Amino acid sequence: MNGDRDPALGNREALGLLIAGAAATAGGTLVSLAIHLGYCLDGRATDTLAINPLVLIVTAAAGQVSWPITATLALVAELVLLAAVVIPALRWWKARHPARPWIDAKAKHLAYGPELLPLTESAVTAKAAMLGVRVPGDTVAGLSLGIAVADRQNLWADYETLHIDIWGPRQGKSTSRAVPAVCEAPGPAIVTSNKRDLVDDTRGIREKKGRCWIFDPQAVADSGDPDWWWNPLTSVRTEVDAAQLASHFADGDDGQAVRKDAFFDPEGESLLAALFLAAAVGDEPITRVYEWISDPDDLQPVRMLEQRWPLIATGLRAQYELDRRTRSGVFATGRKMAASLRLESIRRWVTSDSPTDKRPQLDPAALATSRDTLYMLSLEGAGSCGPLVNALTASVLEAATHIGSKQPMGRLSTPLVCVLDEAANVVRWRDLPKRYSHFGSRGILVLTILQSWSQGVRCWGAEGMEALWSASGVRVVGSGVDDNEFLRRRSDSIGDREQLRGTLTRHSGSVSRSWQLTDKRILTLADLTAIPRGRALIWTAGMRPVLVETVPWMRRPYADLVAASRAHYGPTQQPTVTTPSDHNDLRGKKESR
Repeated sequence: MNGDRDPALGNREALGLLIAGAAATAGGTLVSLAIHLGYCLDGRATDTLAINPLVLIVTAAAGQVSWPITATLALVAELVLLAAVVIPALRWWKARHPARPWIDAKAKHLAYGPELLPLTESAVTAKAAMLGVRVPGDTVAGLSLGIAVADRQNLWADYETLHIDIWGPRQGKSTSRAVPAVCEAPGPAIVTSNKRDLVDDTRGIREKKGRCWIFDPQAVADSGDPDWWWNPLTSVRTEVDAAQLASHFADGDDGQAVRKDAFFDPEGESLLAALFLAAAVGDEPITRVYEWISDPDDLQPVRMLEQRWPLIATGLRAQYELDRRTRSGVFATGRKMAASLRLESIRRWVTSDSPTDKRPQLDPAALATSRDTLYMLSLEGAGSCGPLVNALTASVLEAATHIGSKQPMGRLSTPLVCVLDEAANVVRWRDLPKRYSHFGSRGILVLTILQSWSQGVRCWGAEGMEALWSASGVRVVGSGVDDNEFLRRRSDSIGDREQLRGTLTRHSGSVSRSWQLTDKRILTLADLTAIPRGRALIWTAGMRPVLVETVPWMRRPYADLVAASRAHYGPTQQPTVTTPSDHNDLRGKKESR
């Protein structure tokens, strides 16, 4: 990893002689100065002492010049004084210039300088003005990416760019990417996660901008009883809407990797879609669907659909009239998909308690044009509310897309930032890869964070993951990724560089050298596997990849606000982490509070 320098291109003998000469000169100067000082302290004349240190040392060694005891004391004093100056100076230099990770030496072979112009603050500000984006005057009109290692430029992504991040676990993706994205969101934000830390770290900041809606049926963040509710059937106006809602439940907790039955799974999803449509038509709560799907003899949903949706009613009746064994399999499949609706812990989040229930109802369309924040938390396994997180995420993004298409420039005037942390574990939205590129043109910034490429393939399939990667304008690979096939492709995309390689030949005491140009891989598979924490590679359209230093929230202008939010909302009192200031930190403009 450090073998960029070809030893055959250097001259070790000359370098050794140069170092030895410098050391000899410095030592001779100290000895000569010590003799002069010793003579002066003894009151002896120094006229007979040679000025040239080399001559003086030679004559002293030959006994022609005496070495007084005071000269020894002077030499010791010189060494002590030199140490007193050099050691603090070295410590100061080391503190100001800490050791750089090995990968930083590779940055000069990647994008830097004028190549990074589209990622500068001035470029994203100009892009925002061109798009008619409205952001607070005290914030940069983009999402921060980090600091370019090669030339220390602060890099930003504009408000038309979608992101995908792949980092290993516990490598700082939340502190360096998710938390800053939420804190820097100029308007509404929606956040998904399977941990509470993202909520605890950002809630204090986001509450100063608008209301925080926390969807937490599994008590991941210990948010208590719901003080608001959301009706998933509000967005069901057509059979297509019902089918989309059913698809979120069909994807469930398992993702694409689970083998599905070619008959029962499609039939179960179709049954669920028809029941959702019936509940929407009859103004029933969504939990009624689980009651219907648990009773194959209850034909009430068919009767509710017959007037307005006769063809859907006919198809639903046909499922009710299947032979008993087949019907049992279809209903069992649908019941498994809708299993989350039977949980009491989920009921109050998606239904109103009574006609006198004074809790506000979440309106996805209103959220899309506000400065509110929606947090959605879900865990895998038994009791998961993953299907509802899928549905709620899709509902807000669909509403934002519709509203954006009707605003000037066909996009939201104030961007909506969507951070899908632990996306493959929380948001298994089947159509996300298909819709991804469309979001950017509507003023919706989506940041999808994964732990590996294979995790995305498990969720969306190989083609879906390829589509998601291709649709992203910013693709980030952080540290801790251990996926050889994916990293090998990244290494190939970075490519090679030309290197002058020398051949060193020794024969009969003589040395000869020859040189030739060879291709050398800039970052090998082993290099990418060993990316150190605090570094990441970023690919953007039309540009070579760039190596960046990631900037965690602890080194950003709002660090105190995040620490205060964590201390207030976290599970225990957190000590404030103090980090040395760095003149290379991102100097984003602070928000007025």
